[in-house]
Amino acid sequence: MGLDEDFKETATVVSQELNQALSDSDLIELYGLFKQGQVGDIDIECPGEDYDKVKWIAWNKHKGMDPEDAKQEYISYAKKMFAKYANKKKFQNY
Repeated sequence: MGLDEDFKETATVVSQELNQALSDSDLIELYGLFKQGQVGDIDIECPGEDYDKVKWIAWNKHKGMDPEDAKQEYISYAKKMFAKYANKKKFQNY
């Protein structure tokens, strides 16, 4: 499987299976890496709303990172989260 396929599969498993178990900080870190990998550099101004601002900061933190590198980092970070929650059998293959 190629990087794009691995990225999509990992994102699907994270959103369907792991999201509820993650801490806010882990979820926000994954969000920033996901957006950088999917879209590239953020090109919107920082919003004023608290939750949107947190997401903007998480994405902006990775500004300048090559999207391919962001995808790989997203996969690596997600694997660490799968290992953290490895007591759940469905995550043992990641």
